[in-house]
Amino acid sequence: MKPTKKPKKIMDHDATVFQAKIEDKKLRKTYIGTSLEENRQDIQELLKDSDDVVYRELEIGGVSMTLLYIENMINQDLLNDQILEPLMREKRFLEDVPITTSMLIEKVLPAVGINKNNNFHELLIALLSGKSLLLIDTIPEALIIESRGAVERGVEEPSTEQILRGSRESFVENIKNNIALIRKRIYNPSLSVEYFLAGKKTETDIAIVYLKDMAQPKVVEEIRKKLKNINEEKIITSSHVEQIIEEHKWSIFPQMLATERPDKVVGSILEGRIAIITNGTPFVLLVPVTIGMFFNAFDDYSERVIITSALRIMRYISYLIATTLPALYMALTAYHPGMLPTSLVLYITGTRVGLPFPFLAEILFMEFTLEALLEASVRLPKPVGQTIGIVGGLVIGQAVVQAGLVSPIVVIIVALTAITSFTLPNYTFSLSNRILRIYFIVASAIWGLYGIVVFWLILLIHLASIESFGIRYLSDFSPYRLDKLKDTLIKAPTDLINETPPTLETNGENNEVN
Repeated sequence: MKPTKKPKKIMDHDATVFQAKIEDKKLRKTYIGTSLEENRQDIQELLKDSDDVVYRELEIGGVSMTLLYIENMINQDLLNDQILEPLMREKRFLEDVPITTSMLIEKVLPAVGINKNNNFHELLIALLSGKSLLLIDTIPEALIIESRGAVERGVEEPSTEQILRGSRESFVENIKNNIALIRKRIYNPSLSVEYFLAGKKTETDIAIVYLKDMAQPKVVEEIRKKLKNINEEKIITSSHVEQIIEEHKWSIFPQMLATERPDKVVGSILEGRIAIITNGTPFVLLVPVTIGMFFNAFDDYSERVIITSALRIMRYISYLIATTLPALYMALTAYHPGMLPTSLVLYITGTRVGLPFPFLAEILFMEFTLEALLEASVRLPKPVGQTIGIVGGLVIGQAVVQAGLVSPIVVIIVALTAITSFTLPNYTFSLSNRILRIYFIVASAIWGLYGIVVFWLILLIHLASIESFGIRYLSDFSPYRLDKLKDTLIKAPTDLINETPPTLETNGENNEVN
């Protein structure tokens, strides 16, 4: 029998992981040998504490074989019908011919998804991911059988993004199913899918999906480089990937957009963006992003132009209110009362008669109470959380006013701040408001309106310094271009919007149009 060809060198990341396991004295060989007994013992030694690994001994055509799989992770009917039954049926035929892995795949086993491999590390990963292995005596190769059948969540409606008009499908935890949800919407041969492994202990599958003729090569190459250089022990969710590969790790603003809507991902891919899909999580990351993407809801493209434009302008105004209103109230009442009408100043002064706390303590107390209610409503079971959010807000607001701890106008301002913060379509981006509000309140307590203006300047400088894979965070608005406003602050008719946003065009040194 001719010796098998030496396989190509495995990927650098796999080599790193493999070397780490050798140093850990758990994996002592690179390729499987010709002895079935030694190969089985090597696997048993590594998985000796895993009682759910099944070793099924077979004798086919006078050759010993071992079928390995992890129970409860395979489709037993598929394994019986597509693997075991054909082997038993062709038992006599196999007695008269030399058995090779290629012959078994081509003439005996009709199942789709069978490959041969002799890399010990890759065989283990296949086994632990739910596939089955067929080891054959005297043959230094094994068959990897696609037999996964673990219980998975079906495609459902997104739970974190409301849908008014659009697809009701959402991503699931299986990376291949998620890629299929994208492929069934884009029938284009230039749609590329590249796989990576990350996490020394978890060996998590990560895929990047993009259109070769639309995505910027520099961005794709940078993502490849960062994914290959992940050296973390565990990668469980897409948020782990996001925090590792993002550039500005100490910023409170998200530099990737996470979504569980396939139609939203498809729309972004068609614009030239790249989707990063992580196995085990239904949230897909989109890069590069700009700040305008966090103010736009995907349902905007289903509504009339004037209505959508008005809603987008309202979201920007709501963001300013949610960020600045409490600080502005305190600055005007404590430092600049002359800028308010006399009647309003007298009313505010009257509501504060007998209150034991200053402006800053009042607002911080109500802000803390509001944030605690919001966090409780998110963490509690859904029916209980809704009750806590509504009843808690009404009861506490009324109680603190009657107890003479907070003035009624402060309750109104904090409630208005909360309502306007809910208009933002992206939950992760809205979280930045919680921190920014406190900064603005403290700045206004120290310097009044000057503190608000100075902090806005600092905030704008910070936003201008952020880049998402070479695309500036504020590139929707700076440098100014009229065609950038077609799908940012307002929405132009669909036939007037370019397929590729100006911020993603490849002209210029920084991937910007000059």
